[in-house]
Parts: sequence; C-alpha cells; structure tokens
Amino acid sequence: MKEEQFRRWLQNAGYQDKVVQSRIANVRKIEETYPDLDSRIKDGTIANLMSAFTYNASDRKNNREPLHKIRIEGDKYNGTATYKSALSLYISFSHETEDSTSESKSSQDIETESEEPASAKDEIYKIKNFREWMCRIDGKSKGTAACYLSSLNYINERWKLTKNNNRILDAISGYLYEDNAVSALKLIDAIDEVITHKMTADEVSMADSKRLNDVRSAIRKYRQFLEEEMEDIPDEDEFDEADLETSLDAGDDMANAAASSTIVYPYSEIEKNFCFRLMTQNRMSNNKDIFYPIGIIRKLFRYSQRNARLVGLENDDYEWLKQWIKDYVSEIGVITSSGTYPLGQFPSLLVNPSDRSVAVVVNEATGTHCFVYTEREDANGTALPMTAENLKGIHIDHTPNMATVLSEQKDNLPALDTLSKRIRDVAKKYSINIKPRNFGKISKKLFDESELVENELLPLIPALKEELDLLKNKCELKLMQAKYNLAKK
Repeated sequence: MKEEQFRRWLQNAGYQDKVVQSRIANVRKIEETYPDLDSRIKDGTIANLMSAFTYNASDRKNNREPLHKIRIEGDKYNGTATYKSALSLYISFSHETEDSTSESKSSQDIETESEEPASAKDEIYKIKNFREWMCRIDGKSKGTAACYLSSLNYINERWKLTKNNNRILDAISGYLYEDNAVSALKLIDAIDEVITHKMTADEVSMADSKRLNDVRSAIRKYRQFLEEEMEDIPDEDEFDEADLETSLDAGDDMANAAASSTIVYPYSEIEKNFCFRLMTQNRMSNNKDIFYPIGIIRKLFRYSQRNARLVGLENDDYEWLKQWIKDYVSEIGVITSSGTYPLGQFPSLLVNPSDRSVAVVVNEATGTHCFVYTEREDANGTALPMTAENLKGIHIDHTPNMATVLSEQKDNLPALDTLSKRIRDVAKKYSINIKPRNFGKISKKLFDESELVENELLPLIPALKEELDLLKNKCELKLMQAKYNLAKK
C-alpha cells in the first residue's frame, strides 16, 4: 500500500483530515486480510476482491454474513460499505497515479499530433479531455476526432462576439474557468442556432453548407462532451433567467444571413434538446417536503457507474437513467389539429421563420405535416397555435404539476423522501437557501459528504429507479410554448 502517496492524493482531492485518516485506516485493514493490493490492482484481480464487499439491504434484513473476511463490530451493512468506499478510492488513486506516470514519458515516446501543444487555454477548453472522450467513450477514430477539433479551431479563428470582440472559444473558456456553465452552454446553443439558420438560407453555396454542417457537428459533439463530463448541470431556471449577449460576427460572413426557408429539426436533435431540458428540471424549494432533484439523481447514478467500472465491475446505472430520460421524451404529448400524439412518432419538427409557425412531419416520404398547438386556449376555448423562432422556444410541461404528484405519492416514494431529507440537512448545515439558482452549491456540498454518499445514497439507487418509473406513469409531459410555460413560474 502506497500510504503516504494515498494520503496526499486524498488531501489534494479536498477530503477533511478526519476522513483521510479513516480511509487510510480502512485500506490498511483490508490489506492486513488481503495482502498486496497494488499487485491485485495491476493484474486486474482487484475486481474479484471488490465483489466480496457487495452487501445489500436484503443481506442486512436476512442477517447474512458478508462475503469478505474482515471482522466488523456493529452494523455489517454500513461497515462493509465503508470498506468498499475506501477500497474504491484507493483503486482510483492507483489508476490516476499510473496514468500520470504514463503521461510523463518523453515526447519522443508519444505519438505526435497535428494540433498545437497543450497549453493553459487547452485545459480551460478541455480540448485534451474532449479528444480522449471522443476516442475512448464516443467511439470515434483519431482521424475523426482530429476533424472535430479542426472545426472547433475554425470557429475560434473566424468567429467572435460582437459585444466585446472575444473569440468564441475564448469566451466559452472564460465561462468554464469561472464555473459559469449556464453561459458556456447558452453560447454554444447560440452558435448552433446561427449555423442552423444560415444553412437554410437560399444563397448559401454547397461548399459553405458542408463547412457549416461540419462546424455544427463539432460544436454539438463538444456540447455533448461537456454535458457528459460536467459534474453539476445547472438548473432549468438558471438557463431561463440568464441574460447573455450572444450576437455573433463571422470574418467570412458565413453566419450573418438569416434563414429564408423552413428549419427542419430531425428527431435525434429534438431528443437531445429535450433530454437535456428534462435533466435540468429540478423541483426543490424550502416549502416542499419532498423534492424531485433530477440533477442530483443524475450525478448519483453517474458516480455509481463510473466508480464500479473503474474497478472492473458491471454497472449500467447511468445508462439506465439516460434511457429512462429518452423514453420519457419519446412519450411527450404533441397537440395537433387531429389529436395528441407521442413526440417519438414524428420523424422531424419544422419551424417557419417567416410566421414562426411550428409543425411536425407525419410522413417523411410524402412530406405531409400538421401544425402544433400549445396547452393554452383563447377566450372561446380553442387551443392556440404554437409559435417559436427556434427549438429553444418550445418547452415541455408536466401535467399534473410535478410538485402535486410528489405530494400525492409521498408514501410511495421512500427513497426520494430520504434523498430530500439529506439534501435539506446539507443545505441547513452550510446555510444554503434551497432554490434553483443554488442547486449547484447544494449538489457539490452533498457529494463532499463522501460517507453519506457511499453508505446511504448509493444504496437508494434500486428504489430510485422504481420511483422514477412511478413518477413517469403518474406525470405526463406535453409540448408548450415557452412564454406560457415561463408565465407559470
């Protein structure tokens, strides 16, 4: 066991001295029973040892003995979870130490690449991480990843903000450096919309259209990467309240024209848009007994999957949640003149810039479409046609209100009830008011409580899955015009 290095690693990670001492003592105890942890990690057999520290609520209920051989005085469930957490941290430390050693090899041993050497700005842009994510997680080849990076560089070379003359990636890097994810993501979305509008303009050439499509693909992939890697995605209300100057200027005038024909949003793009919106719809406030903290649930599921896979264990908790969100999006109700249908039934959505009308394509082969209405009626009780300038002008609305469903179903939501109480405890401990704009602060403090996360929150995941399914069945979603949805808040 590399005790002193592990101690420094824990301290650098921000763990309090008491926790550092406890975790070192835990790992030391494990190694007394299972010698030479470092060799086990190196040869991959550590995964077998980790499985011995699996002890669930059913095991505790039936008073089963743990699979590991460490004697525990007191609660076997909590004790086993504590040892498992400590071992997981030590494995993470070992892998990170090995990775950093590999990265310190001399430049002649490392394959040279066409991009400029890493710099401080690259760390802010997270370009190096983006490249690795594309190749290791997203399944892209090195050549494809290089093309995406080239398109991002194209944005920074030719585009800038009209307001302050900042280059696009410089502006995004500034927001990320300031931990201002809202502004970074909104700026990326603004670039996306400008490109989408320009691509529908009649005068755009085929060559320019291809270049714009490549750039848009790159900026969307970059946004996907940030979403996946971001610890805390801001709350929906933070996005709605943020006032950001996103007027763009392009040196080659490729982004200065407005759209002159209907903008087509394929279902894949619609799905990503609304999946992200659902992931940010936290329902938390001081005057509610039970919360719907979907952002914290996302972080918990992500934490569970990554930590388990890090040590070679099968875990698809985060994949399950992402699929749950996708399924919920596909069921969103779309009000049309001929009835209400699930969003997943339509191959694409259309926005007409001239009259701002919104329609869905019914038959892609024939181009048949029907107009969309919003959940708002005029004085005669007739549904109002939906209008929007782009996809961001279309929201999703819970029916009935999520807060109402939570209150009515509280007895059937014990895991969410427990999670809500822990969130409230942490907010009280650090004197943080429970409101949307403080969501990120609360989430960070909650996950700083490592023992709470490992011993109490992670075991809630199986029950949380069942409760999320229950809420999905009790609470429908429908498309709604943005201004009417915002007026409800």
